[in-house]
Amino acid sequence: MRSVLIEFEKRGVFYVGADVARTVDYLQNEFWLRRNFRFIRFDLLRHRLWPVDLILLRDVLVMLPPPESVEVLININNSGSRFLLATTFPETSWNPFSLEKYKHVSGWNWH
Repeated sequence: MRSVLIEFEKRGVFYVGADVARTVDYLQNEFWLRRNFRFIRFDLLRHRLWPVDLILLRDVLVMLPPPESVEVLININNSGSRFLLATTFPETSWNPFSLEKYKHVSGWNWH
């Protein structure tokens, strides 16, 4: 990830990394703070998102029960952000949840 962020810096990208865990605190050091990067503690279920160009969710939705995953997606949709890039695991046998029964939730376009 560090090499990707350095490439972002070369291109003038401002990056905000967010995690609900306290481990994000260790990233608040001089190396990162002098660049166009910020790392914050953020809970996708409790905090309001702001509009950005891209939201990257890596292994987030699979860690939540379907109703909470849907709530996160609604929050992202309501943020006004342009794009969402998320990992998905549609072929996993260990995930007993199916989002089919949650497609009725208003305000979200399912593709």
